[in-house]
Amino acid sequence: MWSFPVRVLWPNHPFTKNGVSGMSPVMIGSLRGGGGDMYMAACAYIYYRLYVITGDEHYCDYAEFIHNNTRQANDVDGGFGYALPGMSHEGCGFGTQTLDGHYHWLPWVTYVEADPTSRLYDTFGA
Repeated sequence: MWSFPVRVLWPNHPFTKNGVSGMSPVMIGSLRGGGGDMYMAACAYIYYRLYVITGDEHYCDYAEFIHNNTRQANDVDGGFGYALPGMSHEGCGFGTQTLDGHYHWLPWVTYVEADPTSRLYDTFGA
């Protein structure tokens, strides 16, 4: 597993405690120098289904990786200072290894995390 350390300017932010692995690369070649968001959280179910269909362990490993690592930005215990526990950071620039961007939650992030989780449960059980 690679490591890409990122400096965070906000003292109470998810990525002061967790890494950015699991974020989907976006904005490559932009003026901000690249960054990521939580899009791949939506794909855990799809990659697990590919594993079931093909038996290829890579799909299982990747499904588990994006299912867990995209949730590193979730404020599960209220320790990140969001308005409510359970909210998640959406995206940011980090190509310069200094995190920048907005410091707020967007509703679509909750959906892309809850949907594949409920699909996994509905299809495969607990």
